[in-house]
Amino acid sequence: MKIFKVIIFFIGLLSEIFSVSGQSVTIQASKTSTTPLVIALVGHENQAFREKGSMLARALEWTELFTVSVVEMKHHPHHKNDIKKYADKGRLFIAIEEGSHSFEIRVYEVKTGQFIKGERIEKKGGDRAQAYAIADEIFKELTGLPGSSSSLIVYCKKDQKNKNKTLLCVSDCDGSHERVITTINEIAVAPRWNRDEEVPFILYSEYTPVNLALMLVDLKGNRRVAVNFDGINMQPAFSPQGDHVLVCLSVEGSTHIYKCVTDRLTGKRKFIRLTSGSSNNLSPVYMGEHEIAFCSDRAGMRPEIFTMNDHGKHIKKISTAMAVSPTYCSQTGMLAYIEFIKGVAQIILYNPKTGVKEQVTHDSMHKEDVSFSPCGNYIVFSVIYEGRQQIVVQSFLTGSRRLITDSQALCGYPCWSWFQLVI
Repeated sequence: MKIFKVIIFFIGLLSEIFSVSGQSVTIQASKTSTTPLVIALVGHENQAFREKGSMLARALEWTELFTVSVVEMKHHPHHKNDIKKYADKGRLFIAIEEGSHSFEIRVYEVKTGQFIKGERIEKKGGDRAQAYAIADEIFKELTGLPGSSSSLIVYCKKDQKNKNKTLLCVSDCDGSHERVITTINEIAVAPRWNRDEEVPFILYSEYTPVNLALMLVDLKGNRRVAVNFDGINMQPAFSPQGDHVLVCLSVEGSTHIYKCVTDRLTGKRKFIRLTSGSSNNLSPVYMGEHEIAFCSDRAGMRPEIFTMNDHGKHIKKISTAMAVSPTYCSQTGMLAYIEFIKGVAQIILYNPKTGVKEQVTHDSMHKEDVSFSPCGNYIVFSVIYEGRQQIVVQSFLTGSRRLITDSQALCGYPCWSWFQLVI
């Protein structure tokens, strides 16, 4: 049984059932078809509302699950025929009315005009943030999974004039609205998001004359040193509970994984070493609350992927060749990592419960630094070919791959935010 079949409800076939007074409406989409939607903008006949509708339509169509037709109505539909007349445009009719502090959303089946469900969304942020919030809510209602429109992707971009200078950038999940969070006058690598949606920030590692320091920067560009021991300080992994963070340090010789716990009374940090021996251990990521996947050369001269518990016990190797860059999706319970197959870095999807693995990519381009979208239906990673390094998003739903960074730029180390961000 292929691993794709465990990705909840999208595996070639998209299916979600809404029960309405004994009736049901089933939405289906496949790798060759999409579900047509009619988005009705109710009440406001102004350009700002139209632009939000256009952004909403683009966000939904970017998922490759839906095609969207946008129409305008003066009032909510009073009769079923007001909806059924759009049968040639869509399967679902979604009426959206903008109020002073919220949006009211009503979902109908077009064929019958039957009301399915209503929701109210609080208005936050600017026009784009509001459109993306609606898109995520619609996506969640139609699929049962969180949307990714409001999430951000962070990555490192080389300065075109000075290759030793790094631009730390974030963009929308489709690559649009790129902005530079901070410019670093050194080489910077491996940015990671924290898990606090209320106070989001990014940790990354920056080369200094004496070490590789772990730095913290918020979305306004304010940065400070986070961890600054001798040697390597990098690749943090935040616990699902948010009470501690894993970090890779070489302060005792080889690079090891440490659990960093902050005392709530004194504010002092304690570093508890989880790995041992002379091996190098990197790239930790939590798989649920107590299991950790990481990269290590403990089995020989090459790095491979291992798992252990959060006390550093019960270590098990899961890769079969040189492998790096593990990442985990809490929505699907799947682990992804990069394994070298016939000399090419390919992406592997692994089910920790069954031990089943599947190769996701097969082309000749090398891949680096894979990361899941919040909904688990997409991965972002960098590709290297012909001296170029760019960032792409690949869909598990359709298999499509889309470039999200400038084709002339050198970009790497992408990381998708865990949560939805108001932008």
